[in-house]
Amino acid sequence: MGRLYSATALVLVNLMLLLAITNAVIWAFLPRETPPKTAADYARAWLIDAYGFDRLARAYPDWTRGELRAFLYETSNWVNEFEPFTQFRMKPRRDRFITVGEHGFREGPDQAPWPPRADAVNVFVFGGSTTLGAGLPDHQTVPAWMSSFLRDCAKPVAIYNFGRGFFLSTQERVLFEQLLMAGHVPANAVFIDGLNDFHYAQGVPQWTTELRAMMTQTHGAPRLNDRKPAATMGEALRDFAVATPLGRLAARLNELSPPERFDPASDPARVPAFGPAMVVPESAPSSIPVDAAALDRARPAAERLEANWRMIRTLSREYGVRASFVLQPVPTHGYDLRYLNVYEGKFELFGDHVNSAGGYQLLAQRHAAGGFGADVLWLGDMTKGRHENLFVDSVHYTSAFARDVAQRIVEHLTASGTLACR
Repeated sequence: MGRLYSATALVLVNLMLLLAITNAVIWAFLPRETPPKTAADYARAWLIDAYGFDRLARAYPDWTRGELRAFLYETSNWVNEFEPFTQFRMKPRRDRFITVGEHGFREGPDQAPWPPRADAVNVFVFGGSTTLGAGLPDHQTVPAWMSSFLRDCAKPVAIYNFGRGFFLSTQERVLFEQLLMAGHVPANAVFIDGLNDFHYAQGVPQWTTELRAMMTQTHGAPRLNDRKPAATMGEALRDFAVATPLGRLAARLNELSPPERFDPASDPARVPAFGPAMVVPESAPSSIPVDAAALDRARPAAERLEANWRMIRTLSREYGVRASFVLQPVPTHGYDLRYLNVYEGKFELFGDHVNSAGGYQLLAQRHAAGGFGADVLWLGDMTKGRHENLFVDSVHYTSAFARDVAQRIVEHLTASGTLACR
């Protein structure tokens, strides 16, 4: 019995020494920072997982299947980092289809430099992911289309796309304030809103729960809040293993070997264009019903949106900025959902975006009564009577629809004299 105990102890000690030496060697040679991913290194495309490649492809006519697959991996992997006051911003990236500069805006073709030049008409465009252009390459976002429409102006017009995923009007206002305080004062500021303000109907930004948990501490150690249970012993051991050099090496090897590599040249076939026919039965609900409770839930968000506009107007007057506000089109108001490519007759598709059905009914009533000022462009009815797919997923615009939205914005800015082009 004593010999067995000694032999077992010797094996365990030798194993621990081997692991320690292995981890030490790996630690010495493993890079401290994981190099940035390229487009081909993204291991998962949640858009393909959620909707299926062939269904998504119908919203991207004239793309090759290989190009589209590469792009869907890119646009499924937006990574954010901390930013003071706004809470977060997109991490810089330079992929094949998506470019985010180090100054916090998405770049477009012939992007103007930063800081903005004094000899150009500088236009800052704010909004959520529909303005950022989730689901679209750099040259097809709403701000990019705006830039193309304004290319022949007498004085150069420089568009800066400050759209950010998950942002609501409160965060946009704070971002605008921070830019002004840093001395970056544009000639024009355009705020494209509506969708996210109702998604975050309580006015609480994305990842607030995680930030609150981080700030809740006991004796210097983070204490998880009630929404996140304490780690089990197995989870603690797993986290420890992942944190070791050997675990980091395993993770690095996994990143270098994603489950699917794609080569656009190997798949030149074009994807089919989305046809005019509905993709769900005519018996499926064509719109989200709105009752009194839905209106009550949306009302505080509508009021908050207009309050942010008032504060932005005050800031803009002080700094000499011409501010404009756009109530963007959304699929939950005025649109026959049976033409939405990814719709299958269930409202669960929209998650908390269903709140914008009631919210836009309130906004439409206010617009009809003339309640908005001349600096507000109402685009809430742009989807009415459009018997075609206008969205690449549940809420983000196709390239063609983004172009339509951009054209309406530019027409409003130039016709009103808000933006000098000629």
